[in-house]
Amino acid sequence: MTCGKWLIVAGGFLLLLGLVTALVSTHLGSRVMGKAELGVAVLAPNEGSPEWQEKERLRARADCWFWVGIGLTACGVVLQTLGGILPLK
Repeated sequence: MTCGKWLIVAGGFLLLLGLVTALVSTHLGSRVMGKAELGVAVLAPNEGSPEWQEKERLRARADCWFWVGIGLTACGVVLQTLGGILPLK
């Protein structure tokens, strides 16, 4: 395989990983929202309580996974673009 084809394959793999991280981020975000995501009014836990800290921790993890996914997707797009531009021989 040529360098261009390797870049296209690597870019596709990074795009796939970016999609997986987006799904993980969405899942963690929905766990933070709980029943409120269904439109049900839910009382928030007291600030500083263990439940509150758990929600903050999950939100931080969801944000981290989101930005990792953005980075992987951006790298995948760049690699695939470079692979498409490079000569095939």
